[in-house]
Amino acid sequence: EEAGIFWLNQVAPGSMQIYQGKNEGYWYLSGTAMNLAGYLIQGQNYIAGQNSSVNVPIGNLLGATGMSLYAYSQYAYFVDRQAIWKGTKRKTYLELMGAPWDYRNVLTPEVLPVVGMCAFNVIYTMLTPQANQRIGEWYSKDTVQFGGYGMSPALATGIDFAWSLLTMTGVAIAEETASRGIVTGFLGTQWSAPLFGAMHLGNILVQKPTPRNIINTCLQAVFATGFGFYTDKIVADNQGDLSKTVALHFWWNVTVKAMYFLQDIINPPETASGPATDTPATD
Repeated sequence: EEAGIFWLNQVAPGSMQIYQGKNEGYWYLSGTAMNLAGYLIQGQNYIAGQNSSVNVPIGNLLGATGMSLYAYSQYAYFVDRQAIWKGTKRKTYLELMGAPWDYRNVLTPEVLPVVGMCAFNVIYTMLTPQANQRIGEWYSKDTVQFGGYGMSPALATGIDFAWSLLTMTGVAIAEETASRGIVTGFLGTQWSAPLFGAMHLGNILVQKPTPRNIINTCLQAVFATGFGFYTDKIVADNQGDLSKTVALHFWWNVTVKAMYFLQDIINPPETASGPATDTPATD
């Protein structure tokens, strides 16, 4: 049954586009292959809550990149044929990958205040004496566990965030091209933002269903709905250009990642042995 659903939802559309001479089909199938590889590599580790496995960040990266490729392929198809965002010259996939690092997208009235507010929350997390003590104790350890391997806290932090930055790039492109690009382009803000929020409820399926993760996922869905309305307005004001919303989405997720990373050091989950073990899914 799962193989049939996979074929109908992913392989069949890409194959049909190639058959019709549409180059987007190749992007679609390459993304599908990466997404499937990510699922197979990750296996049941993440769902079972065994987040210490190195397969989890590898699977997440492949899955997020795969999703971004086939979401972008469909976005490109509709924009290039003027079905949505008429008159808009779409940005290439590589341009969207670089959007979070372009100051023209970040140092803007729409993006900078939101990112600054999120960064303040990360800093505030570290302000209490107890938090400073526990963070200091964790970084003073000779060895911590990450991905099933022992390494220094600094190296674990660097690897964790390097994987996360790559993964969050894929997530931002996938969700922005699918939601603000395709759904908003066809249905408008009144449907796009609520659907974007509801979509995040599915994050509980790829986490250990602890009360903490369930509550966090529900709150995430609420915030995602508001985020959807806000970013829809940004895209509309910029004639369908997704650069600013990809940048905002990326840096939002980075700050959320940093906050949970620190919180798992300060108040580690009972089954965790470090900050990379029970971090809820990002937006």
